[in-house]
Order: sequence, then C-alpha cells, then structure tokens
Amino acid sequence: MKRIMKTEHWAYIGIGLTCLFFLVTCDGCGDVENEQSYEYSSENNEDSYSWLDGTWVCDTPYGSIRIDINGDHIREDYGDGAVYSGTYSIYDDKIHPNTESHAYYPLDISSHRIGDGRGGYFRKR
Repeated sequence: MKRIMKTEHWAYIGIGLTCLFFLVTCDGCGDVENEQSYEYSSENNEDSYSWLDGTWVCDTPYGSIRIDINGDHIREDYGDGAVYSGTYSIYDDKIHPNTESHAYYPLDISSHRIGDGRGGYFRKR
C-alpha cells in the first residue's frame, strides 16, 4: 500500500512540473491580443502610423541606438556592431520587430513618440 502512494505522489509532482513548464515557456500562446495585432499595411500606415517612418535615435549610458523605419521594415542599430533588420508588428501599443533583437519599443501614440523602454524616448531625425 505504501509503494502505491509513493508512485501516485511522484505522478502528481510530474504532472505539476509539466504544467509549470508549459506556463513558463508559453510566452502568450493563443492570446487574443496577438490575434488582433496591427500588421503593417499601407492603408493603416497612412491613417495612423505614418509618423513612424524615418530615423529615430536614442542615447543610452551604453551608446546610441538607432532605428530606421521605412514602410513595413525596421532596422535596429545598437551602435556596438549589432544590427538587426526585418519587418515589425504593432500591438499592445508597442513596436515588436520580427528580428533576432528580442526588443520592443513602447509607443506614445498621442504624442507621436517611441519609447526606449526605460522611461526615455527616441528623437526623430
């Protein structure tokens, strides 16, 4: 009888750890917000996001970061040799580059500003 209880005990621990693993690694799987995300289109860009196009620079304690947005493409230059290029999506009031940078940029849409994620803002050149 004791051996059966120990086996059940380990089974519950295994199930719990598996559930915990999926919760930690899901990264928003199936979020409704992602399904309703803004994907770049010329019609939407002209109406509400045309102000994003251009070159944006932000000074940090580690150097300058530059992002260039042209249509549905973004180029991120971190000034240390790391440069990432690709497309982007906008959701949760943030620019989410589809690049390997794993960065995102908060948007202050009413003031037409791009945030640096630390409370500061990029300035447009």
